[in-house]
Amino acid sequence: MWFDSNSLYTAFAAHEISHAFGLDHSFDNSQNKCGGVPGEYCDQWDIMSAMNTFQFTDQNWLVGGKSSKGGPGMSTPNLMHMGWIPRDNQTRYEAEGDNEQIFTISALSHPQVGKPLVVYLEVGGVGPFDGQYLVEYRQDDGWDQGFVSSPNAPPVARFQGGTVLVHQFRSAGSPVATLIESGDSGARQPGNTLVLTNPMGPIYHVTVKSIDRTNGAATISIGPGRG
Repeated sequence: MWFDSNSLYTAFAAHEISHAFGLDHSFDNSQNKCGGVPGEYCDQWDIMSAMNTFQFTDQNWLVGGKSSKGGPGMSTPNLMHMGWIPRDNQTRYEAEGDNEQIFTISALSHPQVGKPLVVYLEVGGVGPFDGQYLVEYRQDDGWDQGFVSSPNAPPVARFQGGTVLVHQFRSAGSPVATLIESGDSGARQPGNTLVLTNPMGPIYHVTVKSIDRTNGAATISIGPGRG
């Protein structure tokens, strides 16, 4: 990758370098027009949506002697696709009858040895994409600090200082990452329940139980049915 002096800032350079690694743009399922085909560039939590993201003022990289924009981090589908989340930081929902399972996940900006950063959920269906979902927690620090200062960021996420996101995940093919949208740019807060349906498989739900910003973690529950 080659950059001129006005392009060497993290919000732009990190995106283009990730293309060199083989990653494509991130999407959401809104079908909105954010600069490409419907849904493309619409995941504002992920660096692979280019400049349409929640960024922060970065004093470390100057462009023309002035501060530039940095962040956000990369969503779990892209991290998983690249093999950048260790096995001991992954966990899986195991469908066992009517059991509701509780998970505590660390923020992507607060990784800890042996503690999950992502929960993998497969709801069934046809093809490699239809039934795979990843649940993650993002907190307003590190590379994700931009969503507390971005004027278009969801007020609920700015107030809480963190949010749970759910992405549909394509382990082969494109797009790798599709944010499951809501009225708050996909941000899910305590008390919110997302119902995941598939015409060829069972129904599951993801409920946000709590967010613990002090310890950089969120607790969620996953189970069959609508919750």
